[in-house]
Amino acid sequence: MATEVGNTTLYSVEDLLSRSKAAAESGSTAGMSKIQKMIAEMEKGTTDTVNLSPVAKLLKQEAASKPDTSTPYTEQEWYINAKVAQLQGQLNMYSTLPGLDPTGAIMQSLEDEIYGLVESQQAKLKKSQDEAAAKQAELDKLNAEKANAPLSAEKMLERSKTLASGQEIKTELSDAAKKLLDKYA
Repeated sequence: MATEVGNTTLYSVEDLLSRSKAAAESGSTAGMSKIQKMIAEMEKGTTDTVNLSPVAKLLKQEAASKPDTSTPYTEQEWYINAKVAQLQGQLNMYSTLPGLDPTGAIMQSLEDEIYGLVESQQAKLKKSQDEAAAKQAELDKLNAEKANAPLSAEKMLERSKTLASGQEIKTELSDAAKKLLDKYA
């Protein structure tokens, strides 16, 4: 039962409970404080847990759209350089002070690690060379198609204007045609 005192309405416990129950069932956020609205939105899952600026929201969406293709740090150049320096230092130390490794087990493990590092680098190099060869083959194919393509309308018009003006057209012979001419000349 609500009681009015001056300009303020005082609600009983039953009224407050019934109002909050009705608000919770309706999903309405009217009459809630800012904190209560944020909690209600988080419970519904309709909002982020952090209020982001428009720029931060855009960056978050962009980062979410990009697949994570970063290479592990163990395959990055700076790590490999540091690892090589470390292995050089260890190799130098254990080779100059043989008393540190009387059984040779440490030198053997260093050798195995060096061979593993060299093999991984050779595999990367081979992969990049294969990719480069494939791209070069594709480029050669495109250049061959371009060289063997028929003349465009603009080129034909240009050639006919050149011939009509009495000038000679310079044509370059392909390597195969030059070989045939040299063979029969």
